Amino acid sequence: MQMKELKQEYEQAVIALMNLNEGEEFEVNITDRTIAGLMMCKRLDRIGDALEDISSRIAEACDRLQGVEETLDSCVCDNGNNHFLCITGNISTN
Repeated sequence: MQMKELKQEYEQAVIALMNLNEGEEFEVNITDRTIAGLMMCKRLDRIGDALEDISSRIAEACDRLQGVEETLDSCVCDNGNNHFLCITGNISTN
């Protein structure tokens, strides 16, 4: 994003926050530091979105693993000190 676009975006944000009408005059000092802060906020927003996406994917994986665990509970044999996974099924050949 270019500096000019960031300044315009910052001005639009100020207009919205101050409830100004379009074209109403206002004075705001937009410095390079202000633009740098806006750029950092945009990056933080992207990082936040990525973290939310990661969180939802982890939650989905946990749900799937819970289902696998529940399925395997009936397949585990316990003889005291050892646990065995019993796998059964049919194999057919033509």
